[in-house]
Amino acid sequence: MNTMQITLDVPEDLLFTLNQSTEEFTAQICLWTALNLYKNHKLTLLQAAQLAKMDWHQFVTALDKHEIPVIDYSPTELEAEVQRLLT
Repeated sequence: MNTMQITLDVPEDLLFTLNQSTEEFTAQICLWTALNLYKNHKLTLLQAAQLAKMDWHQFVTALDKHEIPVIDYSPTELEAEVQRLLT
């Protein structure tokens, strides 16, 4: 898998206020972005899990924790997603 690095400038005091390391903050940003993109049907479940650096089981647990439905598709979208999961 090819990856690309994206840089985000964050004030140092923000991480201090949040009491988070750079790694913790980065993981949280990746998860929130993945959750939002999945919720808005921009990424599949597997793509969102990959962005969040989780396997799909962990990502489904995160969806539940954030009260985001795992399945929120039209019948056509649901069929396409099932096919992607099976391949």
